[in-house]
Amino acid sequence: MTPDTDAPLLADLMPWSVAPLRLGRGWPVAPDPASLKARWAAFVRAETGEREALLEPSRTRTLYAAAAQLPGQRAGTEPLAHADGPCPEPVRVLHGPFDEQWLIPDQRLLDAARPELWRVADERQSYLVEQGHVPDAGGPVVLASAVLPEGRSPRAGPAGSARCTAARTASSRTWRRDCSPTCPASTTTRSPPTTCSPG
Repeated sequence: MTPDTDAPLLADLMPWSVAPLRLGRGWPVAPDPASLKARWAAFVRAETGEREALLEPSRTRTLYAAAAQLPGQRAGTEPLAHADGPCPEPVRVLHGPFDEQWLIPDQRLLDAARPELWRVADERQSYLVEQGHVPDAGGPVVLASAVLPEGRSPRAGPAGSARCTAARTASSRTWRRDCSPTCPASTTTRSPPTTCSPG
């Protein structure tokens, strides 16, 4: 089957895009909020050495790296070495194709939290996720989601070439591209912002 050369490119239909979330560690995501709250409680009870092992430090996230709160979320900003108190309220994310999970929305725990995605997240936001190319892997090329996408490939590995585009829905049948100068998403686009009408 040959591709339809008349079909529009996804980038033409939804011109604003960003890479999905990249966690860097598995424990801040789980099938239920209770598990995450128990993990957080164990983490903040731990002494420094054990806390470091639990965190699984990376190049961007260590016990002593501070980070700002994600837009719309309540989490501490002090280094994780000094974190205490209750777990930030978990939120739903798209962990993989057709796999919604819960996530601790704390930027100190996430290697690449993509604040620009959190900035546009609300009950009317929709996302399309273009899957990274994985040879011989099945599954959809593009996924639609009403929750924030976490960048995983169809084989549950990092999807380095995956990208996420956001579209706000005025109703269940009307899609609008958010790329006007007043939209927070437009501040992250690489090209000059343009005004888009509902369509």
